[in-house]
Amino acid sequence: MAKPLKPETVLKKLKSVSNTQDSIPMLSLWIIHHKAHHKLIVDHWLKVLKNSKASHRLTLLYLCNDVIQNCRRKNAAIYKETFTDTLPEAVAHLRDQSIRSNVQRVMKIWSKRGVFDSEYTDQLLAALLANRAPEKLRNKLLVEYKTSDLISEITQFKELEDKIEVDEKRLRAIRVDVSSTEAIKKLKDKVGGEKFSREFEESAVQLEEFLGQFEKYVEQRKQLLEVLEKGTVYY
Repeated sequence: MAKPLKPETVLKKLKSVSNTQDSIPMLSLWIIHHKAHHKLIVDHWLKVLKNSKASHRLTLLYLCNDVIQNCRRKNAAIYKETFTDTLPEAVAHLRDQSIRSNVQRVMKIWSKRGVFDSEYTDQLLAALLANRAPEKLRNKLLVEYKTSDLISEITQFKELEDKIEVDEKRLRAIRVDVSSTEAIKKLKDKVGGEKFSREFEESAVQLEEFLGQFEKYVEQRKQLLEVLEKGTVYY
């Protein structure tokens, strides 16, 4: 039985991989070795790709290419199947002009070497150049898309946005200015010092909570944008 693989480990490796002669092959071998976790790894590959700059997205595509072209002879052909299901969605995030020609070159190599069947690579290339989701992905989205998901994401985002606004106002109201001359003077007596200490700790706790909420807000916004993007296919 395969040992559990922590998502944090996968994310860290995918975020830190670089477009060098050693980095990509080494991570590719690690990925192939952990073939029992192919779904987890490819799902996180897509997640990191979506949230990366164009240059790193290209690096992740090169990584995908290395895995796909080596997985069969290393008895890990399952990766080809998993990436086949994922690449149509990834194409939408590989259209940046700075990397498009490189992405196109990789896809043409797949077609030339028969890595995928010609119909599949033609769909990927068409989607890359036409700003349109591949037909296979469009059909999948039409079947799976639920308007209730969009409503739910908008509602959750608005609630979180309102909470962030309230928390920010509260944080501003209790914020302690440690550079204030008056605040420093209060430290000279015990009562003033204890009061300052309490206010400082309360401010620190509120700031930590606010940052936690803000991280959720950023993640929620990404999820909403993803649902809206899928909605353009449905509507």
